[in-house]
Order: sequence, then C-alpha cells, then structure tokens
Amino acid sequence: MTIKYPAWRDVSEKIVQRFNQDGYGILFTVPELLTMLNIDMPTLGNSKDFEQVQLEFLAQLKPLQKELLETHYLCLENVHGLGYKVVHPRDQVNLVAQKYRKRAGKKLSQMMGILTFVDTKMLDPASRTSQISELGRLAFIKGAMRKRNIQLEHKP
Repeated sequence: MTIKYPAWRDVSEKIVQRFNQDGYGILFTVPELLTMLNIDMPTLGNSKDFEQVQLEFLAQLKPLQKELLETHYLCLENVHGLGYKVVHPRDQVNLVAQKYRKRAGKKLSQMMGILTFVDTKMLDPASRTSQISELGRLAFIKGAMRKRNIQLEHKP
C-alpha cells in the first residue's frame, strides 16, 4: 500500500473504509487519530513539546475534516473528552447549526460592543451616520437570529 502525503489523505481513506463497515456514529479517539496521522505524542517533555503536537494535529485535522465533508459527505465532529465522531446527517444539521450560531452570536455581541463604545464627539457626521447604520444592521441580524432560535425550539 502506498502512503500518501500529507498523512490526512491516508486517514481519510481509512475513515471512509471504516464507515463503510460500521456506518455512522464511529468514534475515533485522539490517540487513535494521532497514530493514524503518524504523529508521535511525547511521553515526557515540556509544554512546548505538547503544544507542538497539538498544532501539528490540528494542522492535519482541519483538511481531513474538510476532505471527508466535501468529498464523502461525512461530518467528523469533536466529542468533548472522547475524540471525533462521524455524525449522522440528521444530527449534523442541528449540531453544526447550534455550534456556529453560538459562535456567530458571540462575534455579533463583540461587534456590538465595539460599535457602541465609540467616542461620538470625535466622529464627523458621515462617520456617525455610518455607525448608526451599522448598529441598525447588527440589531436586525441579532433579532433575526433570536427569532430563528425560538422557531427552532418550538418545532418537533
């Protein structure tokens, strides 16, 4: 068998083969993925060594997830404390929507804070109009997201 470079390409094929055998819900532990990716976890070392392994792992994991999703329609998501799981499509939609909606909400709140706490005395009329316009857009987006969350919670 020919080993492909980068390592995540081989791992992608292995995950697809295992998926074809076992179906959705397969859990890959981090040590298992590290082994598949040919990344050695240091048994002894300082925090820089462990940090380097984490960075290398993430550098391989992101393109692996993208490849699995875009080529094979398999969503590999983190299960906190356990590893990475091949998520069933019915769960994929809600899981990913919830995850990214939460992230988007945090970013929108951060943006709201930055746009709100501006020394308005220093703004010229055009800049003040721009600030008000952006705050209005942001309020609309946050309201639409809030409304969408309520609708999703009430549907069976």
